[in-house]
Amino acid sequence: MKYISFLTALFLILLLAGCSEDKAPTEPNVPESEKLNSRSAELYRQGVDVIETAKTIKREFSFEDNVLLQSLYNAGYSAADLTKAIHIAYDYNPRLAEPVLIEVLKNKTASDVAQLILAEYTAELKLKPADLKYFIQKVEELESRVVILKEIYGKLPAEILGFLTVPGEDVTEIIRLLKNIFSLTEEDIKEIMLNARLTAAEIARVLKSIYNRTASEVMQFLTQNSYPVSEALGALKELYSLTVFQAAALLEELNFQVSQIAAELINLNYTFEEVAALLKEHYNYSAEETIALLKVLNASAEKSADVLKNIYNLTIPQIVTALYNTGYGVDEILNMLRYHLNIGIQEIIDLMVSLGFDQCEILQFFNIPC
Repeated sequence: MKYISFLTALFLILLLAGCSEDKAPTEPNVPESEKLNSRSAELYRQGVDVIETAKTIKREFSFEDNVLLQSLYNAGYSAADLTKAIHIAYDYNPRLAEPVLIEVLKNKTASDVAQLILAEYTAELKLKPADLKYFIQKVEELESRVVILKEIYGKLPAEILGFLTVPGEDVTEIIRLLKNIFSLTEEDIKEIMLNARLTAAEIARVLKSIYNRTASEVMQFLTQNSYPVSEALGALKELYSLTVFQAAALLEELNFQVSQIAAELINLNYTFEEVAALLKEHYNYSAEETIALLKVLNASAEKSADVLKNIYNLTIPQIVTALYNTGYGVDEILNMLRYHLNIGIQEIIDLMVSLGFDQCEILQFFNIPC
């Protein structure tokens, strides 16, 4: 009996050992991230549309959206697919989609992402001009911006100019692209610029750069379309590097009188000496005629003295006489002699007395008893 019990026990031990050896090994703990990537890759290999794949992995896994999108991208779905997925499967608006896509698409620039969004979110962006302008400005290549607005959004040249114009930036290249892409004539371009209320300087740059128009032609166009003369001429002065004589010629074409021409030139920061040279050489003004006009234009005694000295080559006594005859006061003349021409007090007194000025008045100016 003991022997039978021993055999039974031994049999049970062997049976248990056999069972232990036949048991299947425990499946290793696979990380959820690997499961996610494996699932995305599986669906991609099966040719499942990106939207369905996105919905499937969103339903099966609890990761953040950016992780799910990264999984799709790693599996082989394109950047355009990801943009479609975040739009439709995840219901992101374009502004919210942008930072997520930039984070996931590390090999893409902000310009690339903007173009993906512009191609995907056309319906929404057509209804939101501010968002459309935001994304179109992010596209790096100017020509690409024009083409996107034309081909995808059906915008006309004037509308495109409005979307692409940035205060302070030159619009010439935008206009050049519009001209070429839409085959616009010069008259078309002029109408677009006027309707867009471009500045005189912007219009002048376009007409000179693209159509090689002369300063006279540009001046006529601007003034005929109600741009102020000062604004138009100021733009042309810088653009064409106009001399005082060239600027005066443009004003003559507009039938300005000499006094008006001189005033306009001074307002445009031509110097009193430049204007005086014009008056002398082009209009045959005498020294006193010139400084009489300059005085009306608020030239100081010092500025007028420089004109008389440097343009008309007058001596100091002649300068004093001309200034006095033109209406400059004795005190203005004395100040000019003392502090601008740096003449000594006694020399000034002697000069003024020799010219017939009252000696006591001169001495009083210098606080010297008469």
